[in-house]
Amino acid sequence: MKSMKIIKSIFSTKTLSMIVIIFFVVFGFLPMFIMLVTSFKDEMQLLQNFWGVSFPLRLENYTKAWEEIYIYFLNSLKVTMLSVIGIVAVSLFAGYAFAKMQFKGKNAIFLTLISFRMVPTGLLIIPMFMNIYSYGLNNNHFGVILPNIAGGCIMGIMLSKGFFAEIPDSIFESARIDGASELRLITSFVLPLSIPIIGTIAVFNFFGTFNQYMWPYIVLSDNALKTVPIGLARLAGEYGLNFGLQMAGYTIASVPLIILFLCTSRIYISGITSGAVKA
Repeated sequence: MKSMKIIKSIFSTKTLSMIVIIFFVVFGFLPMFIMLVTSFKDEMQLLQNFWGVSFPLRLENYTKAWEEIYIYFLNSLKVTMLSVIGIVAVSLFAGYAFAKMQFKGKNAIFLTLISFRMVPTGLLIIPMFMNIYSYGLNNNHFGVILPNIAGGCIMGIMLSKGFFAEIPDSIFESARIDGASELRLITSFVLPLSIPIIGTIAVFNFFGTFNQYMWPYIVLSDNALKTVPIGLARLAGEYGLNFGLQMAGYTIASVPLIILFLCTSRIYISGITSGAVKA
């Protein structure tokens, strides 16, 4: 009987859930561990001890990797920050309009807007590039930023519309009775209430934009304008056997993403759940 109880306790739902969680945590962090350990090795140390830490630590990998990718890193920060600011601004204003304002054709416009989510990105590359080229924005960071805003704000509008729809209309009606304009409503009521959804939209699009490879590769031909994913691919091409240098570059590029996620994960989760309640 005791052995049966032990077996049942081992295979209980809670225990199995913990085993599954531990499994995914271990295999989720394993690539990061390998990347970090490899970044401190040279070729000989990597061959002699692949999994463990080898001494002396090759800190020069980070120095050389930063020298190779710092311009790409700064370009990525510029493109990402401007894209995220534009996406957040458009999403908030449009989401507020769809949720709290009345105008002709509102539902039809919203349905048309979200229908673009069903269009594969690959079908849009050629027409988008033709538009960018016709406006003279090829080989220009704004040729990357503006399409990012146009494509990224669709999901943001859906989330912000659902978020604003949950806020009671009486708050806005009382402010309008007191003489508040729409601009005053947005600055005094909408923005302070929108911190969770702003964080969600910003974090969601920061990761996607910072890691974007194909569109910047197509638009940006000048090497000094390219972004960090392209720089890391170039680093792998030039130093194909120096995995320590490559992993150092990947580690440097991942630092802002890790810091951002650790600092904003709570805001991201609360925002995406509140914005998904009602669309």
